Amino acid sequence: MKTTRPAPLNSESYVLRLYRQEQDDRKNLPGILEEPVSGQRWSFTNMSELKQILEDIERLQEKTNEV
Repeated sequence: MKTTRPAPLNSESYVLRLYRQEQDDRKNLPGILEEPVSGQRWSFTNMSELKQILEDIERLQEKTNEV
């Protein structure tokens, strides 16, 4: 049996929780994105909102790296 090591937690590790409510409802996919290191959480109701959250996080990280 092959074993794998868990990825180290850093500012680029996230926990993604998806809550599927109805099997046929493909437009709505509510969930929570959490950054384990800081404990910060963002909620979303569909994949477009999740994508926007990830893009916003990336922009903030780029700004932080510029300083």
